[in-house]
Amino acid sequence: MSKQAKRVISLMIVLVLAVGLAGAYFWSASREAEDMAEDTPFTPAELFTLADRCQSEIARVSVTHNGETRTFARAEAVMDRFNWYLTDYPDLQLDNLHVQDLLRPVFQMSTRDRAHENIAGLNLAEFGFNPPQVTITAYLENGGISAIHLGYETPDRRHYFVRVEDDPAMYLLPRHVAQRMFLTTEELLHRFIPPFNHETIHRLRITQRGRETLEIAKTDESAMIEALTELGVNPLAIVQPNAIAGREVDVFNLNMHVLEAFSAAFRLGDVVEMFPADLAPFGLDDPFLDFYFHAEEGVTHLLFGNRFTREAGGAQVPLIYVKVADRPHVFMAVFNPVENLMDINVTQLITRFIALTPILEVERVTAGDFELVVNHDPAENSTAIFPTVNGVTVPEQPFRVLYRMLIALGADALIDPAPPTGMAEFSVIYHMLDGTQTTIDFFAYDDNFYTFSLNGEYVWAVTNRRGVEMFFNEAARLFEVHG
Repeated sequence: MSKQAKRVISLMIVLVLAVGLAGAYFWSASREAEDMAEDTPFTPAELFTLADRCQSEIARVSVTHNGETRTFARAEAVMDRFNWYLTDYPDLQLDNLHVQDLLRPVFQMSTRDRAHENIAGLNLAEFGFNPPQVTITAYLENGGISAIHLGYETPDRRHYFVRVEDDPAMYLLPRHVAQRMFLTTEELLHRFIPPFNHETIHRLRITQRGRETLEIAKTDESAMIEALTELGVNPLAIVQPNAIAGREVDVFNLNMHVLEAFSAAFRLGDVVEMFPADLAPFGLDDPFLDFYFHAEEGVTHLLFGNRFTREAGGAQVPLIYVKVADRPHVFMAVFNPVENLMDINVTQLITRFIALTPILEVERVTAGDFELVVNHDPAENSTAIFPTVNGVTVPEQPFRVLYRMLIALGADALIDPAPPTGMAEFSVIYHMLDGTQTTIDFFAYDDNFYTFSLNGEYVWAVTNRRGVEMFFNEAARLFEVHG
């Protein structure tokens, strides 16, 4: 037998022995586990129920902490969820989820840990019950009363001592559960700010002290709605500033540069003062910035005051005072997200379309050497057209594409005031069904752009030659293919 064959056989023997030993080990371990299971059957820890009742059984709940008592009353249920309000301040807008966390001990609470089976003879002051750190008392609809008392934190900081009125035992409540019972009124305030959805906007107003107000509104002008919708643009128009009032809004830039950048990072922070008698110390008597956003989801109206800094993690963090307009409280917030609302370049928000003219309102268009005639169907409520290009009948769909290319010509960039000189290179004239006209004169600016005037009024902007050339090339192609 060769040496190589002997070596292979030796390795196989070693492998078999190793597998056998491993199997024996695991069999032995499993038998030991089975024997232990037979000797010591598993018994789950006892669960102590400290409170178990439906919220509908409770009329009100009082919370006593640091010598002060707050009373919460139950409002009508909303979609099977019970809401609670402070009886002393019924108009305060509270975060009901946090209120539920605070009051939950008198609804449903249980623990698996008991510190003492009977408190008789114990000095309760040593456990923080003379007086308790927090007492939460439920006043039941049937006239009964039930109270939960919270004592000191245990030395290992994992639990708090807790007692239930008329129960002789003392229990241990997990730290993360017990700490909810310390929630202050400031921490219960409603802080949620809905996302700023540009798709459902009705009105946006941003007023910065010493600057023009920017105001944008959903338009009800049917012509603009039709034209913008056809191009996939949300029909919004600028209301202020007056210099560009009525211009269509570039919703992509509005969302990216204003709304998305702000809402992604802005949060209401800590409460600075609950009920300030004077807003002047915070700069909120004359807000530095007024932000109003009305969408289908509701209204968000925020007032921003003075800026200040606080140290955090060894660095100075820029902050700003902020107030929800219809609430009395003054919050603080990180300044950086708010900066997105300041010094907005409103010209960035102008939709760059030169003339959004709905095709159903146009009789014909002369564009350079081309004449595009729409030829509407005379049938009532019909949207069909029978178009021609320089007298040649062309299919409806390619003609609509050509028309969209024309009205999509945009003001691609703004330029410094420098009126063009000389004659226009070409003109585009929309002849409307109502007899009016919209005239755009295009002037050579450089090798890449045209500048233009709209109805004789010069616009301080340029449009890319590429888009103009694409339109004329497509018009020529349609004429040649169907001529």
